[in-house]
Amino acid sequence: MDSNRIMPRDRTGIALVDRMLSKSLEELRSTTVTRDFHIKLGRHPNLEKHLGNLEQEFAGRSELGLLHAALIVLIRREVCLEIALTEFLSMWSRIAENLCKELDLRWLVSACDTFADHAQDEASRSRALLASAVANTVKLYETERRAINAPHLAREGAERMYASPQVVLFDGVTRYGVVRGDMIRNLLGRIDRLNADCSDSVQRLTVEVINRVLVNDTVFRRFAALHTNEATRWDIIRRT
Repeated sequence: MDSNRIMPRDRTGIALVDRMLSKSLEELRSTTVTRDFHIKLGRHPNLEKHLGNLEQEFAGRSELGLLHAALIVLIRREVCLEIALTEFLSMWSRIAENLCKELDLRWLVSACDTFADHAQDEASRSRALLASAVANTVKLYETERRAINAPHLAREGAERMYASPQVVLFDGVTRYGVVRGDMIRNLLGRIDRLNADCSDSVQRLTVEVINRVLVNDTVFRRFAALHTNEATRWDIIRRT
């Protein structure tokens, strides 16, 4: 069998998925989804219509990402679960680097959730859940921040907060020292050590998700711009 070809042991009976599964990885990477772009949130009860909505989300991108997303949909709905999970795990085992470059953070986190639910070893489940938890926490507070149209924290505000005697946020949790605190650096150091060798696809995926959170317009990058203590600065965690 061609090692560059994804071949299911059985067909799923779902035309879109079977068509893509019959292609080589190179064909998937080089074939662009030709649909009008549209993102429709939520789960459509009809699987075929849901996959049609998914095609629109991947308009202008390669079929590799679309197949990956479609497999996750099948896994979550437990439709052709064995086939879909086998192909999902095979993709990550063979082309993790390509997937990390191809997928946006939304689908990288979905991959983490799938590993957290279905990976065979506890270490992989734990790593994937860690990355998903960090990214989804950022998603929650960014949703709240934009809903109330909160401005970015300025350096003057960060300095005032650091000097303020009001240190408790809730339930004994103290505020982060934006300009000189070491919590973020320590957190990233622990994550880095947990994934030090990037020896498998879940470690590579975890590193990619955390780094995407760090380089995009999130609290991590905004606070990095305000941080003044060289001893506690942070950067992206290691890459392969």
